[in-house]
Amino acid sequence: MFVELGHHAAAELGQPGALDATASLWRKDQGHCSRIDRMYRTPDLASALRSLEVVADDTVAEVSDHALVVAEFDRAAFRRALTPVR
Repeated sequence: MFVELGHHAAAELGQPGALDATASLWRKDQGHCSRIDRMYRTPDLASALRSLEVVADDTVAEVSDHALVVAEFDRAAFRRALTPVR
């Protein structure tokens, strides 16, 4: 099972902007703006998520019609999730 981090950030961390559109930000020949770029993690790694931000500013638009999706994790929680249980 995998957790989609945008939904996790919106529901669990109170960050509704994590569900913002990520594609066709300025192109008119590909349809409307939509959220197609996503990150998936296992539940134990998702619980280490601190924040998820969709960056769609002018600087990003100069180089792409897709927004950046930036995830920040708690390092200690992430490390614990990746450490095998002995």
